[in-house]
Amino acid sequence: MRAKKFIPIIIVVLLVALSACAPKVAPTQAPSTPPPASVPGGTAQTAPQPSAQEAAWDKVVAAAKKEGTVTVYGSAFVADVSRRMSRDFEKQYGIRLEILAGSGNQLLEKVRVEQKIGKPIGDIMGSSGGSITQFVTDGLSIDATKELPELRDKNIFTADPVYSPGGEIIFFAWDVTPPIINTNLIKPQDEPKSWLELLEPKWKGRILSPDPRSTGSTAFYYSLRYFKVIDLDYLQRLSKQEMGMWQGNNREGIKMVARGEYWMYLFGPMDGIAPVMAEGAPIKGIPMKEGVPMSGRGIAMVKNSAHPNAAKLFLNWMLTKEGQIAFFEEAKMQPLRKDVTDFTYKPSQLVNAKLLPRTWDSEEWSQKDMKTDTMKQIFGDK
Repeated sequence: MRAKKFIPIIIVVLLVALSACAPKVAPTQAPSTPPPASVPGGTAQTAPQPSAQEAAWDKVVAAAKKEGTVTVYGSAFVADVSRRMSRDFEKQYGIRLEILAGSGNQLLEKVRVEQKIGKPIGDIMGSSGGSITQFVTDGLSIDATKELPELRDKNIFTADPVYSPGGEIIFFAWDVTPPIINTNLIKPQDEPKSWLELLEPKWKGRILSPDPRSTGSTAFYYSLRYFKVIDLDYLQRLSKQEMGMWQGNNREGIKMVARGEYWMYLFGPMDGIAPVMAEGAPIKGIPMKEGVPMSGRGIAMVKNSAHPNAAKLFLNWMLTKEGQIAFFEEAKMQPLRKDVTDFTYKPSQLVNAKLLPRTWDSEEWSQKDMKTDTMKQIFGDK
């Protein structure tokens, strides 16, 4: 009985002795930094490093925020669109976006003067007519497209945004510019079906046109000439029709037709007609059998820009989902990006219209013809 009491004591003594004889192992210390996660194959996974392109663009964004502002001379942006773009751009980057509206011809001349005196104010030129092309051919722009991240994969766009061979012009939108009529004044049976019908006496004094003597608006007429829809004789005869010459914003010209001041507005862009139609105005666009010109919304960076990094950031932003939504939701048009909702106001669409595309070949052809000088000779100087 007494032997059984000593058995537990003997076991404890033996365990202590064995422990003393075991080899010593250093205690494990917690690592100062977590070890890299293992991946199949035994390779350690490290955090992805930004590419040289991404790192360079990060520097552009940082510098743009220090510049704090970007100024756009934009005949391509009407009032409500400009307000939305300014709000969204500043919200995303903390950079003030100032858009100075005006006709393409007026803004082009402003850039010329600023460059001449060496005090550029505008950072971006934006136009939907020929002014943006003239801006580039006059040597007032530089190529900034090679740095823009959104252009690394052009498959996201329905068309290549880079328009000019030198890469200066980015088209962030394409538009159709048909004649716009007042449906209260022109009944369906009286609608013109051809551009040639506009020479008929019944249209005399009833047509409002973007001023054909300005650089931007001349492009619409030259598109028709390029595709041999009209010729110089046609323009001579059209000049006798006592058209109104509108030098302001396209949407305001369309509203004049909606009010009945004129019966028709030539070359009305969709961001002008769609919002006005959505308000219930008695207007619509009409297809012509020979076709209607297309127009691109172009933006380009001003040479010697006062805010070069903010200018590059804006160019890139107009191609992003956020920039496309800001413009097209207000303009009620179809975006250039495939992954952005189509905001087109359906009643404003032209059904089965023949489109006359704008190309760089047509731009060069019109430049060689000295288009504004020719139009001034036909329609008279301002």
